[in-house]
Amino acid sequence: MIDLHDITIEYDGRNLFSPVSISVGSGEIICIMGRSGVGKTSLLNYIANIIDDSFTVFQDSHQLFPWYTVHKNLDLVSHNYIDTVNEWKISDLLNHCPNELSGGQHQRFTLIRALHSGFNNILCDEPLSGLDTLTKISVLQDFKQKIVDNNLSCIWVTHDYSEAQVIADRVFLLTENGLNDEASGIK
Repeated sequence: MIDLHDITIEYDGRNLFSPVSISVGSGEIICIMGRSGVGKTSLLNYIANIIDDSFTVFQDSHQLFPWYTVHKNLDLVSHNYIDTVNEWKISDLLNHCPNELSGGQHQRFTLIRALHSGFNNILCDEPLSGLDTLTKISVLQDFKQKIVDNNLSCIWVTHDYSEAQVIADRVFLLTENGLNDEASGIK
């Protein structure tokens, strides 16, 4: 569970947005949307720094150790990931090194690592930006179910409203005025 109040982030001597409060229950995913530069990634970084029980997945970051195979990278956090690997149709890549993966494959293995890390809170900043639409929808649906089944809490940042509709229980819009309730009217 994540329950934070009156978060402010300063950049170049000014607050990026008005104070925000965030509450995410167990088994829940909230999505934060907003224009580029409003502070979504800064907000996730802040949360990651104050919540010890969190695993962060950032877009285009290389969170797998390059000197290990994917299999060894996943073994570092758990030995119970094989069902997810099979469901996401990437089991044939387990013996590859991260530099042999596409961006989308790398992102999926990083999400699997997060799901099986033992942390109760997962923070995601556009973690599927490298996936095609059909694969993305399948991964989103399965990821969401695993969050529910394992009573995890997740904050998911995206610019893609259709992605937010698939993954999130609640969608919020971050603006200079703070975090606006339910951004369900965005199109």
